[in-house]
Amino acid sequence: MGCPLVCECTALLAAADVVAEGLGAAGELAGSGAGGLAHGAGHRADLVARDSLGGGAGVPFDGYSDFLRGTILSLEDLYVRPDEVRRYIDATFEQTIAAIKASKGRNDGTQVFMALHKGMDGFMSDEHYREYYWDHLQKIICAIIEA
Repeated sequence: MGCPLVCECTALLAAADVVAEGLGAAGELAGSGAGGLAHGAGHRADLVARDSLGGGAGVPFDGYSDFLRGTILSLEDLYVRPDEVRRYIDATFEQTIAAIKASKGRNDGTQVFMALHKGMDGFMSDEHYREYYWDHLQKIICAIIEA
């Protein structure tokens, strides 16, 4: 009976060998020798970066807590200043949706970057999550899909 960690490492090394073989074949297609591989890999990375990234978006509460109030104060605000949090989130949400709609046709990439900072488990109550985070996240995702 072998160590599970050793088995996992062996599997990872085998997968790395397969990837290396694929890169070698790609290098041969792009040109000969290591120079061809470097050129081919660099060219492909450029294509992936240019063609697959369709943009980015964020949830308004993340902007509030990241750039305006910080983590601790933003959580306090949910209890002490909920109307101010709501007003900021609603205004920013409208700007986000407008920007998503305006981006239609500019970049038809297949991936969108969204850093979800405060949407993790246990960060806020379920009630606050639904009110200040989830609803906006769902609508932003739908707007991205429609764009």
